[in-house]
Order: sequence, then C-alpha cells, then structure tokens
Amino acid sequence: MDTYEITDTFPTPIVADFDTFLTGVENPDAYLTKAKLTLDRATLHALDAQMKTFRTETHPHTDQEYYPLLNLFQRFCMAARLHVAEPVKSQLRMIPTETVMAFRGLSPCEKYVALLEALWVDVDWNAIAPHTLSTILPENDFLMESLMTLPVGKRINIRTSRQKNFYIGFDQNAALQVMSFLGLLTCEQSSDASVQRFLYRKGQIFFEALTVSEFSHRVLKVLADQRPRGLWNMPARREFGGADFPGQACEEGGGKGLADSEPFHKALQPIFHVGALMRGLPRIESKTKKGTFVFKVHVGSGVWRTIAMSGKHTLDDLHLAIQKAVQFDDDHLFGFYMDGKPYSKNCYSDSRGDDGPFAEDAVIGQLDLWLHQHFLYLFDFGDEWRFEVELAEVRDEPHKGKPKLLESKGKSPKQYRYEDEDEEEDEE
Repeated sequence: MDTYEITDTFPTPIVADFDTFLTGVENPDAYLTKAKLTLDRATLHALDAQMKTFRTETHPHTDQEYYPLLNLFQRFCMAARLHVAEPVKSQLRMIPTETVMAFRGLSPCEKYVALLEALWVDVDWNAIAPHTLSTILPENDFLMESLMTLPVGKRINIRTSRQKNFYIGFDQNAALQVMSFLGLLTCEQSSDASVQRFLYRKGQIFFEALTVSEFSHRVLKVLADQRPRGLWNMPARREFGGADFPGQACEEGGGKGLADSEPFHKALQPIFHVGALMRGLPRIESKTKKGTFVFKVHVGSGVWRTIAMSGKHTLDDLHLAIQKAVQFDDDHLFGFYMDGKPYSKNCYSDSRGDDGPFAEDAVIGQLDLWLHQHFLYLFDFGDEWRFEVELAEVRDEPHKGKPKLLESKGKSPKQYRYEDEDEEEDEE
C-alpha cells in the first residue's frame, strides 16, 4: 500500500501557513482582545494576505470569527497550549510556551499530524463551528459515519445525495470546511444564489459537493476506527463525563477505548513514509504544581479580595474562601467557568448539583493554570453573582493550612436585595 509525504503543498499548504501564522502572532504589534481573546484586526488582515490554504474576502476591520482558517489556527494555539494569554504593557499577548518551541522542531509530517491532533483532541468543535449540530457525540459520530460511506475519487453532490443513504446537513458546513483545510476533504462551494439567500448567516458558507481522495480516505478511516472523536476529543469528554487522557474507555474494563494512554500519532504511522512520523504534539505531563497560589477576586468596581491557597486545595476550597471573604451564605449552587464565559461547557460545578466535572475534584495545582489567567466564579444561578478571578501570583514557598485572605479592598455587597430594603425601613 502506498505511503505519503507531507510537503508545502500536499495535502494542503496548511503546515507552511501555520508556520507563517506562528511568526505573525509573536510579532510585537500583535495582541489579543480582552473580551473574546481573539487577535487584533490589523494582525488578522496582514496574516490573511499571506495564507495559501485559504484566504478570506475581508477588510481591515473584520473580526477573527470571519477568518475561518486564522480562527482555527488561533484556537489550535490556545487549546493545545502552544501559547498562553499574558498581559504585556497593558495588552494581552500570545506568549509562546515550551510546547510551541518543541513543535517548531518537528518534521513537516509530524507538524501536519500535530495540527490534526490539536483539532481532534484539544479544540472544541462547537466553538470553531458554532452552527454545526451533532458534530461530537459521546458514542456516535454521525458526521464521520456519513463521510466513511463516500466512494474514493468520486464527486458527491450533497443535496441530491440527501435522497439516498448519505446525508450531511447544511449545519455541517463549518465542520466540513475545517476538515478541508487539512486535506481530509475537497469541498466545492455552492453557486446556487437562492440557497445562499435562504440559508445565509454572516460568515457562513455552503458546500455543494464533496470528494474524498485515497489519502484522505485512509486518514479518515484511521480516525473513525481508532481515534473516534467521542473518546479522543477532550472538550467533548468533559461535557459527557470526563476522562484522564484522550481515548480512555468510558467505563473501567469497558471494551471500547484505551485502558492506558497512547500517542495520537501512533495509529497514523503506516500512512506515511517509514520514519517520517516518530513524534506527536508535545504534551507536558500533568503534575500537581507546588507552592502558593494567590488569587485576586474582583467582587465589583473597586472591590476585590486576595486569597492565598495551596496547589493541593480544590476549586471547592476556593469557593468557600470567596464566600467567607465576602460574608455570603453558602446556600446556592455555583460554577467555575474557566474560559470566563457564563454557562459555557468549560465548567467545574457544585457537587450538590447533578452535572460534573465537580469543583471538589478540581485540584488547583493540576488545572494547568497560567499566570494572570482570568476565569469566572458564578454563584447563585438566580441572582447570578459574578466574580472575576485572576491568578495573580504563584509563589515558590508552600502554603500551609487553610486558604487565607491576604488583602481586602472595598465593602462587600449585600447578598440579598431585601437586606437593603430592611435597612431603609429601619432608617425610616
């Protein structure tokens, strides 16, 4: 069976484009927006002009979500921890990590599979393809099941094929486009103006036909059979019950999934030339970080508390420390949203609720937090008390004992509105 070589043009120029992207985002003028943690418009517009895989018809004031390739690249970097967001001279920057340094030392083939690994394992598909439904399921992956029915080398009209056994809905187009960037599909954009008008959403496109090559069919088959997204995509695993490592069996002793961790790239080695794929995406082994973690908790404008705790403490301990610091009653459910977005799936929940993962199991030193990371602590889903939490400092010396309130500024707010009403009545 034939083996393949990754080049600057095969299966797409994505490896060369990603190298260009890395250089661009580490430019001193590039920065991230504080609201969405997306790249600034000037950097996006300049980078888009250098891309060969895909270019976007945009202008210098276009936001990142309308650059599908660059948006994917930036999510690769942040999800796979090639970069972290850190403030530099009052602006957030994409700061390179040890992982991106190691990535640069990979061969073209290893870089290609590393990008595929980042997509398959680290990236939340619901974020890169917000209009796509059912792209990731805990057991069944209907998108991959449909793609595996495609004959090699034959152009398949998506709309006419809906009458047969093959079905891919319009809501899958964003996922198809992402896969086409990596050469897993060849997609033809719909030229039917009526379809575009009927289904148009800003920034979204629609495909009329798909073609699967021999190379892409082999890669897709390995992914479908040995790297199913329901088991290997970690954002999906967190949503549907969690896992210690990608590919882990759903239940101990279960027949589906891995019992021990295995490199993502191992299953793909037979597709490429011998010796071309020896290393995968560099991953730093998760260990409990020691020392003292200092969190700055913003209660409101000009009101904050600074709390010190050990890396062995949990987010549940942080919850209780915040409650004590602002003199609240711990009588409602809460959640820590690690991406700063309320009600997102990137959450550690109150164990008194039904859905995990739970804050009492989230050990601070194992969360892979970075300095100055911001996340959201939401308490009481009725009144919605929102606290912005920042990892302000990590000290080398260990913290002993319970979490400790170090600094306090501003008066704590009243937890219940009727308390203010009672005070007004007493004054009268």
